Amino acid sequence: MTTRSLSLILLCCLLSVFDATAQTRRRKTTEQRRPSSSQPRPSAEAARTRIGAQAKTIARFLYLYGRVSSEIEMAEEQARREGSASGSQTIESSKKVLFDSLRNVREGLERLETDLRVSAAPLFPRVAGVADQAAVAEEQAVAGQFDRAGRTLLEILERLIQAMESP
Repeated sequence: MTTRSLSLILLCCLLSVFDATAQTRRRKTTEQRRPSSSQPRPSAEAARTRIGAQAKTIARFLYLYGRVSSEIEMAEEQARREGSASGSQTIESSKKVLFDSLRNVREGLERLETDLRVSAAPLFPRVAGVADQAAVAEEQAVAGQFDRAGRTLLEILERLIQAMESP
């Protein structure tokens, strides 16, 4: 594993976690339509869209997270076996990028929770606490428990998907 390939992977990891839930401008129609009782409220539909975008962001992050965390663990093991400190600086910078990416994921989930608390009260209970779970994953990764952190992120992803599917 070269420093260049590890840096490239970490850069991709960092870029993939940016919040992909950009706001779009909606045009108002002159005629106000009332949604029928069988159709979900527009705010609930918009909330589902936001949840879906966040789930997609986490899924992309997890795809890269597994590879990067494995490479960090292998590099640490190799440095221990060889007793060299030359790669430790690269390992630490890779960890920092990974931790920053996890922080970005948590912050995106915090924004999602805040927005849903205000605009889509029926969906809020389904996603309440996912930011706290992301904080736990962040702590697990900092403690070197990369596998447990990945599993915690998978639980968050599952909760988001369930929230989108429920009526």
